Amino acid sequence: MEDKLSVLKTEGICKITKSKMSIEEFESFCKSFLKIVKLLPDDPNVIRVSKDQVFGVSDMPWHFEGPWFNDDIITVTYNHKNCEKFPTEFINTNKVVEKYCKDIDYFKNIKVVLKNWGRIKSDEYKEVNVLQERDGKHYLFIHPKYTKNILNDTKDLYRDLISKFEERDEDIENMKYTPELNQHDILIYDNSKIIHTRPKNLSDAPFDRELWRVTGIL
Repeated sequence: MEDKLSVLKTEGICKITKSKMSIEEFESFCKSFLKIVKLLPDDPNVIRVSKDQVFGVSDMPWHFEGPWFNDDIITVTYNHKNCEKFPTEFINTNKVVEKYCKDIDYFKNIKVVLKNWGRIKSDEYKEVNVLQERDGKHYLFIHPKYTKNILNDTKDLYRDLISKFEERDEDIENMKYTPELNQHDILIYDNSKIIHTRPKNLSDAPFDRELWRVTGIL
């Protein structure tokens, strides 16, 4: 596992080939290298994501898990059924920085004020620096649905950039990474570096797709 987890430092995401697992076996596997952190107190340790379970098959914006947490949240997903047909799509936000954030000092001053969205509710409006450094590289906070206000973006560079993610702009879509999966494959990704979304046409799929998800910290 150490060599796989080391890939998180450079790529932000890694894939592990596994055989069929039960939910209990998947949870045990995650606990072997991760301290499980529930995004909401009432969440189970393993969340089933499918048409009939949590989150359904509706469109999802580009986002990442755990913007309210101070720790970097790691996500582990298991392809229980049909995820190889409609795999999750990812973008490493360091590539976004390299392409769009030429004035690093300008982006270092920008903050966003988070707002409630989806399942997450809070009475506190947390401020987050949009440019963050991990392992010697810069990564960008991109979560339009959680963005209440943008501070210090006098040129609207960040505002214009995240609008591209909201619109699923072609330039942004060309940056995405779609992993080749087999049934029972596991993906591990670092939410401080990686954002993700669903395929646009997932709701039209003539079959159900189910992944199991665990979140935690290393």
